Amino acid sequence: MEFRSDYTWLFANDGRLGCTVCRSVQSLGPNRSSSGMRVQLSKEWVSGQIQSYGNNREKQVTSLRKKIYDHHDSASHKTAVDLSNEAGTEKLKTVMITDSQKQHIDTTCKVFRTAYYIAKNNRPFLDHTSLIELQKINGVSLGRMDIHWLCGSHCLM
Repeated sequence: MEFRSDYTWLFANDGRLGCTVCRSVQSLGPNRSSSGMRVQLSKEWVSGQIQSYGNNREKQVTSLRKKIYDHHDSASHKTAVDLSNEAGTEKLKTVMITDSQKQHIDTTCKVFRTAYYIAKNNRPFLDHTSLIELQKINGVSLGRMDIHWLCGSHCLM
């Protein structure tokens, strides 16, 4: 029981050992660089294929202890632990970025709908500025845009 509480990251699979942290991370992705070295997760630790060697129980236990110690201190395992700990905060950042991108796309769609209206009804492009201002007055959020940029240097405003 003490061993299990000290090594919560280990799992057993048909008499072989593996690392739950490395299995949950699967790949280090862009975080493969650790202090100038490129590291990657061991396939054996990810899939639970670590087994002992030796012809008696004492040598087998010693070999497993050494493998556990080496893996626990490896750069790849430490990077996987860091990634696992940061996973919750990274998801939040990703959601925030995705929401920001969605808002930007929605704003761009609104402006392009106005441009499409002008082209479809064969109106002069100078009407675009007035239509954008009308949409803003009506409460439509069109993001940050410079009206003078839209109509170029020939703008009469």
